[in-house]
Amino acid sequence: MQVIKELRFDDSDVAPEGVCYIGVDRQIIESDVELYIRSYDDEPNTAIIMEPERALGSAYSKALVKFLKTEYNFVRFQFPCDVTGGFEEIDLESMQFIATKHV
Repeated sequence: MQVIKELRFDDSDVAPEGVCYIGVDRQIIESDVELYIRSYDDEPNTAIIMEPERALGSAYSKALVKFLKTEYNFVRFQFPCDVTGGFEEIDLESMQFIATKHV
């Protein structure tokens, strides 16, 4: 895996009053797959895998989590979830969504 782009963002000027979205967007490439990861300054231990939408369960999902843990010390990971329509945290042992485990 290789980080090809890392960019700080500050969306506070477009967010509702009192809300600040500040953090880092990362673009990572694995073989020919581009992955987009976002982290927020107020949740520094959490990585949100924005794209591709079907990243969880893919051949590279475990390697991606390991890479992000090693390179950036993330301990929580959120992936796109069809059931909720948002981003949900996964259990690192089972690589399944925590919120939808019992659904």
